[in-house]
Amino acid sequence: MKDNRTGKLYCDECGKNVTEFKRRIGEHRFCDACYVRIFEKRTCQNCNSQFREHPTSNASYCRRCRPKFSPCVRCGRLDYKVNKLTPYGAVCHSCYQYFVTHTPCTECGNSLKRTSRYLSLKAFEPLCDLCAEKRFDTCSNCGRRRHPLTQILEEKLCRKCFTSKTTICRICSTPYPSGHGSQCRNCTFTLSVERKLPIDIALFEHPYTQEYYKKFAYWLIKETSASNAATKLHSYISMFKAIDSNPTAWNVDVKTLSLIDKAQLRKDSLVLRYFNYRCISIPTELLRDVSMQRVISKCVNHFQNPNIPNSVIFKGYASEVLQKCEQGEIKISSTKQSLSTANSLLQYLIKTKSFISNASIRKFLAQHPGQRASITGFVNYCHEHYDLEELELPQKPKLNAKAVVKLYLKNHLFTKAPSIQEIRAFMVFCHNAPVDMVEQLTMKHVLVASSSFLSVQIDGKLYQVDLSQLKNVSLM
Repeated sequence: MKDNRTGKLYCDECGKNVTEFKRRIGEHRFCDACYVRIFEKRTCQNCNSQFREHPTSNASYCRRCRPKFSPCVRCGRLDYKVNKLTPYGAVCHSCYQYFVTHTPCTECGNSLKRTSRYLSLKAFEPLCDLCAEKRFDTCSNCGRRRHPLTQILEEKLCRKCFTSKTTICRICSTPYPSGHGSQCRNCTFTLSVERKLPIDIALFEHPYTQEYYKKFAYWLIKETSASNAATKLHSYISMFKAIDSNPTAWNVDVKTLSLIDKAQLRKDSLVLRYFNYRCISIPTELLRDVSMQRVISKCVNHFQNPNIPNSVIFKGYASEVLQKCEQGEIKISSTKQSLSTANSLLQYLIKTKSFISNASIRKFLAQHPGQRASITGFVNYCHEHYDLEELELPQKPKLNAKAVVKLYLKNHLFTKAPSIQEIRAFMVFCHNAPVDMVEQLTMKHVLVASSSFLSVQIDGKLYQVDLSQLKNVSLM
């Protein structure tokens, strides 16, 4: 042991003051005399030489022969240099770090990495390598964080760049900053991509997909950069996995394309640029269906959760709607609208901690009046399959055109453009338009909608309203 006050070393067995220890087992240290007295002699089973070992140890080989016959207790390798003798056995240099308790870093608190005191940085407390590197200055030539740097005029250079600012790449023979290592950055990242390719290609079953993934990797290096390809290539594995599920017709299959990330199918994405380069086209009209298919899949996944309220009803409704879509009875857009509305109702039930009832549907439609038509199919499904005859949609409120117009003129005239509901009220109040026609009115029929003038074209007729003239009209 060590006396912290005097700095002297003492044998843990006899307490004798020594300059150095003969042997150490764990935290227990032995002087020369205790080593001879306690450690027993043994004969190596390989070379027949004599060696001493603690009585509690079952070692039968000397330290020279032990690596050849006693594998490292962690990695199992043979013929290695013994770096540490642990209670479990000998360990090699690579595994030594896992049997050492490091002093925690004073900045990040990490105790799993080696720490040391960087006195040149005026860091008198132990720091790990990452925290110490944050205090390093950047080399003006290679851009690496290094310590120490040599000041030359206005430049700060690391040791390698100070010796020689540039060197020749051993692969491409182009000059590059010496601080980057044995090869330039472009070759380093290219080799990184080439090392990853055999591992990534093994994930795909079809040779078609494997070949296109390999071509895509080299195209990505050429189109962007080697560093971008090395860091971003793995993000495209999921896309090629989707292609691998249907390699012959993936570009015209909605379900396959819906498995690909939507960001990768945007108009100017690298993926579409690559497949256009390979003369593989994805129909533009198909991308709209792909977007809808993603929404459908998301809704179906929500319905699979058994902990949601009325989970059996929502799951059965989704199955019926999907079956109708597969049989061609309804379009994919109608399928998306029906399941989206059912999912919105589900989220409302979860938020309010309620179940399907007239009250919950009435309150839901009060918050989402535009989903009244699409919720009708869900209510009819409940009537047919679950005998919920008492479940019905609330009566649709009649449009009180006079009240809506009066309220708008009072609060929003000349300040805010009217909403679609207010435009319908103006059509009924000013032009006595039929209610059936007004209900079909949407913003695509509105030509002009300002805070003082309206222009609407529907059923081949043009309707105009000067809102400023209505200010003087009596609405009593």
